[in-house]
Amino acid sequence: MSFSDILIETAIDPIVENAAKEMGYRAAITVNSLTSSAFEAATTTATNIDLGDNEFFSAATARQAVMSLRGVNAKPKNDGMFYGIMHPFVGFDLLNDNTSGGVIDILKHVQTGVDELVAACRDIASSS
Repeated sequence: MSFSDILIETAIDPIVENAAKEMGYRAAITVNSLTSSAFEAATTTATNIDLGDNEFFSAATARQAVMSLRGVNAKPKNDGMFYGIMHPFVGFDLLNDNTSGGVIDILKHVQTGVDELVAACRDIASSS
């Protein structure tokens, strides 16, 4: 972007800094989209779980995903966990899964779980 000296001097707000923030935000969205697309392209059809309309992502679906990955001998990360990319709407579904054995039911019994729930709610609130 280019700005004239007159615009920079007469603008009410710091126009160059604001434009830089907006461009940085748009660049981050582009990188996020590219990463998500590459992740989706790299997964095999054996590990894809399609949810139908009005079907929510739940802890049972997450367990199904883990078992699907183990079933095709996918290598977990160094800490033994599998990582995935999730839209905040899907995260909302997961955090609101109030069924027996759901995420809230599991995490609320230990302090680290409570801390994770609070942090996740903060992340969801800040991303919207």
